[in-house]
Amino acid sequence: MPRLTPQELLALRWGNKTPEERFLSHVAVDGRDCWIWTGALNTAGYGVMNTNGSLVLAHRWALEHWRGPIPNRLDVCHTCDVRACVNPDHQFLGTRLDNMADARAKGRIPQGSARPQAKLNESAIQEIRRRISAGEFHRSIAADFGVSRSMISSIARGESWGHVA
Repeated sequence: MPRLTPQELLALRWGNKTPEERFLSHVAVDGRDCWIWTGALNTAGYGVMNTNGSLVLAHRWALEHWRGPIPNRLDVCHTCDVRACVNPDHQFLGTRLDNMADARAKGRIPQGSARPQAKLNESAIQEIRRRISAGEFHRSIAADFGVSRSMISSIARGESWGHVA
C-alpha cells in the first residue's frame, strides 16, 4: 500500500468538512460560556490542532478565524483564565508584558514564599528591611539569610518582594 502524505491522511479522516466544522467538532461549551477544547492539549494545557500539516494553538486559530489576523509578537490572552478555552469572546490581544501583568493582577503568578524556589519568607523580608533601615551592610544581611548581596539590594530598592509591607 502506498504511503499517504499528512494532507491525504487528513482528507481521509475529515472528508469534505471545513476547517471550522473540524474545529467545532472538538469544542464543548461549559457553564461559563467557555468553549472547552476537547482535542489534543500541549504540556501547558492549551489546545492544539493540525492545520495543513502544522500544529497550531487552537485558541489562536479561533481568534484569527473569527476576528482576523493576529499581529506579530502579540499574545492571545484569556479573560476567563481557562487555558483550554477557545471562545474568541474570552480572548484579547496583548504583548507578553500585558499577559504577565494580567496574570499577576489575577493572582495566577505566585509571589513571595508561595514560589517553589523561594529562599525567604515574608517575615524574613520584614527583618531584612528592619536591618537595612538600621544601616547594616547588605553583605552581612545576605550572609545571615543565605542569599546574595544583590538580592538584599533588590529588596532595599523595592524591586523584589514589593508586595510585602
